[in-house]
Amino acid sequence: MVVVIGRISKALKYKCSTILRYIQTWKEVVYSMVLFTCTMVVMFWVSLFLYSSFYFTYMPQETINFPVYFHYSSCGKEPGICSNPVSSVPIGDNIVRSKLMHGQKYQIVLDLEMPESPSNQHVGMFLVSAELKGEDGFKLHKISRSVMLRYKSPLLQNLSTMVFAPLLLYGACEEKQVLSTELFDKYEERQDAELMEVLLEVESRHVEIYSARLRIHAMYSGVRYLMYYYPIMSAIAGVGTSMFFLAIIVIFSWYQMSPEDDFFLQSSKTRVGSSSTSRASEIKLPCTSKASSTSSPIKISGKGALEAGSSFESPGTGRSSDVDRSTLNIFKEGSTMQEVEKNETGESL
Repeated sequence: MVVVIGRISKALKYKCSTILRYIQTWKEVVYSMVLFTCTMVVMFWVSLFLYSSFYFTYMPQETINFPVYFHYSSCGKEPGICSNPVSSVPIGDNIVRSKLMHGQKYQIVLDLEMPESPSNQHVGMFLVSAELKGEDGFKLHKISRSVMLRYKSPLLQNLSTMVFAPLLLYGACEEKQVLSTELFDKYEERQDAELMEVLLEVESRHVEIYSARLRIHAMYSGVRYLMYYYPIMSAIAGVGTSMFFLAIIVIFSWYQMSPEDDFFLQSSKTRVGSSSTSRASEIKLPCTSKASSTSSPIKISGKGALEAGSSFESPGTGRSSDVDRSTLNIFKEGSTMQEVEKNETGESL
């Protein structure tokens, strides 16, 4: 009865130790998964922040609009103007040197809103001059472009007036044209010659203008073209690249901190192995004499002292005995104490 209770207690202890090992393993797995998830989330948000910062730093503004206000000299008592309309459009100032990005090509366009008046139709073609100036009034470029209203025959003009009469009466539509004139198609901003001011002149005193606006468009190319016209693909590629390099940094940092832990782990494994070897060397195994069926305990003096198929003298009998091959396999090099305990529990059960 006592033997049965002892065997049951040993089996319960073994089962409890196995369950505890499984619980510890699952704890480590859950901890690793939580740590990995948190690391990936942090890496994603850091990568997104880095890509956003790079985008707004690297990408220039697509369109910059500047209002244009013309000034001229009046003719006193006579109607009309006595000088060409001239305007100065500041691009930068002392605080913000220039709103344009260095090395980027721009398209500079002038929009003139003109009425379809008889005076403008009578003027026909006229010139618009533009002069780019840098710091301290340094002249960068100068160019002139011809402008004129689009022609409409009297019949077409009368028909359009009749069709759009309700809209014209309520002010929803006006008899005007917006003339867009390209002044510079590939102006490139340079660091040594920044654009600070644009001088505009309409070389006609008889032109009637409602309003004017200067537009500067950025002409994207290369990486900027892809980032602007394909934002989703560029964002995926940028965030993925940032996460890749961050993962490399995290892995290298982990390996930089891990050698000390590996040293302690290796030393603990060495201590466990030495203790298990010393305990295994003291285990007594039964051996059977060739001449008789009596068995006596045999003490193994050290690891590797017995080999499969070897014979020795049994204490007290003076006769040689053979050691079972399957029994000696337990004590081969590399066996641990856990395997010995499992074999003992299996024999007891």
